[in-house]
Amino acid sequence: MVIANSASVGSISNFDLAFFSIVQYLNNTTGITYSNINQLLLNSEGWSQTNSGTYQTFTGTFDVIAKQGGFSEVVGATAAIDVTGISSISGGGTIRNVDFFGGGNYINGTATYTNYNFNTDWDVDCAGIPVEKDAAAAGNFYYDGAVTTGFTQSITNGTAVEVEGNGTFTSNNLFRFNSSGGNNRLTYEGTKDRQFQINATLSVRVTGAAGNFYAFFIAKNGSVLTESRSVVYIDNDTQIQNVALNENTILNNNDFIEVYVQRLTGSGTDSLIIFSENLSIN
Repeated sequence: MVIANSASVGSISNFDLAFFSIVQYLNNTTGITYSNINQLLLNSEGWSQTNSGTYQTFTGTFDVIAKQGGFSEVVGATAAIDVTGISSISGGGTIRNVDFFGGGNYINGTATYTNYNFNTDWDVDCAGIPVEKDAAAAGNFYYDGAVTTGFTQSITNGTAVEVEGNGTFTSNNLFRFNSSGGNNRLTYEGTKDRQFQINATLSVRVTGAAGNFYAFFIAKNGSVLTESRSVVYIDNDTQIQNVALNENTILNNNDFIEVYVQRLTGSGTDSLIIFSENLSIN
């Protein structure tokens, strides 16, 4: 089917199921609007640069939107896709194997994350725009203070506690994660449970603890993951040690990750000095 030379392709709304397949759009002034459709299926559609306006606009409520195959060539048009008017999409949206090209504005979206287009309701994997799906979720944080002095934390007992002290942290490259608790806690915001690889490194010194042992851990939801532990022996007050942690674990929506420390032997008050700390999840 070819739809060409129209002032407006039109609108379709209030259907239980709408299915468009193998359609080419040419030289249309305004595209099509889809509203309040339970199941919307779009397959192998071609939008050439001869079209203008917004090619496909989605508004209202949907159960499922699935767009598969085809292309959108955008040069002077307003956008290929506009999803800013969607109020809910209960079953999620997918856009797969659609080629976006031409150099114009491809998506008017409701991006939750910097440099992305969609919120967590969507699973997007197409040429020309960022991949957005739970399988691509990732994030990191790092200590951003002076490396020569580091930050300090008092250790007064043998309870495992978060490594935080008076340090300041920066988080960036977040996708389907957010940072909180001073930016050194990463919380998974994806909708699907999945396995993550977590890596962390620290450079540490402990004063007042010569002859004692310390352990560092990855912690999930405030509980240490024992298999991630790295144990160090404190020889003297000037010793700086590098600690590497890694963990492979399943995260559910709203699970969060931190770095913990525990004094294994000794008593009194020790000073833990962190010169560098960074953690990444992917």
